[in-house]
Amino acid sequence: MLLVLYNDLEADLPAEVRRIAAFLDVSVDDAEALRVARESQLDRMREKALEGEDMLNEFFEAARTASSSRAPTAAGATCSTRTTSRSTRKRSGAC
Repeated sequence: MLLVLYNDLEADLPAEVRRIAAFLDVSVDDAEALRVARESQLDRMREKALEGEDMLNEFFEAARTASSSRAPTAAGATCSTRTTSRSTRKRSGAC
């Protein structure tokens, strides 16, 4: 489990992006951490949502892949994902 504090995100978002990525076993260089931090600003996310873009899809897809390969599911549980028309993933089952 990784504890992420809002105050830490506010203080140094790129550093927290690198810390979260490291926890998820996702390789992120300084330029990518800065891009994720910039794209994670509320105004930028609103702008992209209005345009229908999922600007962090690659980052989260890498994290999803890394975490799903090492995260066990409950015994007998199934986990599936589906892609919607806006390129978002929805999970079903006990994930």
